[in-house]
Amino acid sequence: MRQRISLNGEWERWIQDAFYDRISVPSSQRPTGLYLLKRRVSPVPLQQGERAFVRFEAITYHGRIFVNGTEVGTMGPYVPYEFEITRQLRAEENEVAVLLADLLPEPRGAGRHEIELGHTAGWEAYGGIIRDVSIERRPSAFIRNIRFSYDLAADYTAAKCRVRAFLSSLDERRGRLRAILMRGEAEIATGDLDVAMSAGESESEIRFDVPNPALWSPGEPNLYQLRVTLTADGISDVWECRTGFRSIVTGGGEFILNGRPLTLAGVCRHDMWHDQGFTLTADQMRRDMEMIKALGANFVRLVHYPNARSIVELADELGLLVSEEPGFWQVDFGTIPRGRIEAGLRVMEQLIPRDWNSPSVMAWLLGNESTLTVEYLKEGKALCNRLDPWKRFVSFANHMKMEEAKPIFEKAGLDFFTQHLYGFSDDKFATTAAFYGGSKPLVLTEWGWEVVGGPQVIYERSFDPLLAEVNSGRIAGHAFWSWQDVREYSRIDWATKDGILVSGVVSESRVPRERLHLRLGRLFARRPEQEPAAATAPEIAPLRTAQWAPNSRFQPLHLQPLIEKAAKGWAEMESMLESYWPQVRMARDHWTRSGRRFKLWRDTPVTIAGARFQIPTVEGIARPLVITAAAPELRVPVGIRCRALHVLGNVTLPDGYPISTKRGVVWGTLRVRYASGKTNDVPLRHGLEVARANMIYRASRIDPTAVEAPRALTFVKSPAREHLQALLFSARLDGGPVAEISWHINRGELPLAIFAVTAELG
Repeated sequence: MRQRISLNGEWERWIQDAFYDRISVPSSQRPTGLYLLKRRVSPVPLQQGERAFVRFEAITYHGRIFVNGTEVGTMGPYVPYEFEITRQLRAEENEVAVLLADLLPEPRGAGRHEIELGHTAGWEAYGGIIRDVSIERRPSAFIRNIRFSYDLAADYTAAKCRVRAFLSSLDERRGRLRAILMRGEAEIATGDLDVAMSAGESESEIRFDVPNPALWSPGEPNLYQLRVTLTADGISDVWECRTGFRSIVTGGGEFILNGRPLTLAGVCRHDMWHDQGFTLTADQMRRDMEMIKALGANFVRLVHYPNARSIVELADELGLLVSEEPGFWQVDFGTIPRGRIEAGLRVMEQLIPRDWNSPSVMAWLLGNESTLTVEYLKEGKALCNRLDPWKRFVSFANHMKMEEAKPIFEKAGLDFFTQHLYGFSDDKFATTAAFYGGSKPLVLTEWGWEVVGGPQVIYERSFDPLLAEVNSGRIAGHAFWSWQDVREYSRIDWATKDGILVSGVVSESRVPRERLHLRLGRLFARRPEQEPAAATAPEIAPLRTAQWAPNSRFQPLHLQPLIEKAAKGWAEMESMLESYWPQVRMARDHWTRSGRRFKLWRDTPVTIAGARFQIPTVEGIARPLVITAAAPELRVPVGIRCRALHVLGNVTLPDGYPISTKRGVVWGTLRVRYASGKTNDVPLRHGLEVARANMIYRASRIDPTAVEAPRALTFVKSPAREHLQALLFSARLDGGPVAEISWHINRGELPLAIFAVTAELG
């Protein structure tokens, strides 16, 4: 059996051939340039025929490995490398050293392209041995890797499985492979194969069938344990991994997982934690992925370089689909050196075999936010398809203009479209989805914060428009930027504060931003955005001054018969609202959000200080009568002897005093016509008898007052944008019988809403 000797711990750091300090391994260091890390290793007792390998789970960014002064290999960033060191080991104490280039290449240029791949302006770079390192003792013939693949029956009731074993042997020999697939303690299937190994590397494949496989999905992350044993001439070696069965295909513009439509809903996650850089503890990684799962996500875009293998294993276990990428960010593939392209492709060559058995990995993204060429995308896709037995989807996280990107994606044969959407546009989700069409799925690999101008940023207005496109089936997935804040010392703008990109759902140390956390959770649950609940009924406001005596008697006037005649004024008022709201900064979508209707409360009796007011309705919803330029007068028959008429309303829409007119300007006239034929004109003046209906202006609550008409009723139509009022204006009369009252608007004035009129009997 294999034995592993951990080389984690204290290593010496030497700079320019001089001892500098000691650092802990693994750890993420601030890049220093070019330096040597080394440590002494106790004797490694190898038995006859045993072999020794040194394994680095990851470094950044270029490393040259020496054992007892002999070079054994070179490494690139982020992914595992291992090298045989059997011949270099001594019976006594040994020395393992790594020449690390994390900022400066070697004198002859080695490591330049790996450093350029890792150092970007998009996130803080870290150098060092960032993940575990060990020496492992293995038998003379052993299993280097296994690759599990299968073909599922059309109805998912059976799987034909293949286990390809990658073998290494010192010499030609015969042996036997045995594969066992377990679920829990139950043995599900086995396969055996006699093998003839050549000296060096060889491959063999075991086949077996699995009836009724339990499928893996985010909702049911069913996992199996796969164990492959090699026995030969008295030696034995075992390789184990967790894996699972699932089917992900595309159908037009959607993903289909295990026969059911799948919409990706997730976040973009950097593999960093506060000042620890790329080196996280096991508890931190588990906490991170469990928090993302608890948020309701089913997808994590692992950006922009390979995250730790443990992250992928947690995704397998918890039920989170992931995508992976090699580290490219904002490069022009038409002009960058070929060496840097090859450095990124080498990352993929190491990454795919590391993760190819994991059911959570659904896509390889060949880079992020770059100027694309068909040639690079074709080369990258061919590499992925050649190595990956599951033929996972291949794409690129794109920020190019969609008109430029779409033909490139199509010519390169990528499996789904992607787009980053940060622009400040009301219809960006709809127009983007419409442009890409339904030939392939469209995934928003980044979206979220919008720059309005200056330091002002928002994300709130994106949720419902995005959800609408998801529900329509025109957007197949989305990943919010970003899961956590990260260090980025490259810019000073809206997104950064003291070198920290503050775009996360959580902080660097995973403290949630509660409002954003809540809203994103609602989106993942496919629930529309909800503002705080609007009122369902008006609230009676205490009158500032008494308008009648306690023993007064009242009779409401019937305005319901006038609704049809007032329809023209109502339509003009709604048309004005439709034009008004798109001009209001930060509320341009309000008319759309309110259903393109000025809708108030359901029919509710209104009694103010003992007086009953009868408000007309349409389809059971309160509707005031409106006087506008298109309907410049409103006539209401009275036919009652009364001492006063009390008018509930006298408010202007969509604007009015004190915002858009001056106090004392006459809106128009209330005319009282008595049965005798006498008339009395009462001027209605802004700020005295008339005021603005909406008590919200821009970002503030305001107090639009009319000193001769106290506020009598309020209604929260929209908690963020419309707090409406109705005033109570009392017209004093001479006590004689009144035939009619009427309102007459002056030219150029705003609509005036009249909710109800009640007569105080004489």
